[in-house]
Amino acid sequence: MSAASPVRLSVVTVCWNDLANVQRTIESLERQKERSGWEHVLIDGASNDGTADWYRSAAFDFPHNVVSEPDSVIFDAMNKSLNVIRGDYVFFMNA
Repeated sequence: MSAASPVRLSVVTVCWNDLANVQRTIESLERQKERSGWEHVLIDGASNDGTADWYRSAAFDFPHNVVSEPDSVIFDAMNKSLNVIRGDYVFFMNA
């Protein structure tokens, strides 16, 4: 088993009940030609529209992770992501 590539950039999307736009965001990420050195992290505020379930069941060609739990405001979700990301740099990409 080979070691995972080091992550330099973490792309974080925070959302709540925004499945359609999260899917569009992922489509944008899937169009990236470079597949190494970055990851995507979805911070979902416990959506009830199936966002987290869709994300968990989808197959992506890049490292990814999801956290789905209630949060108080968007900045709470953004701060929560800092405990999950593995990259040296973080980029917040809204859905």
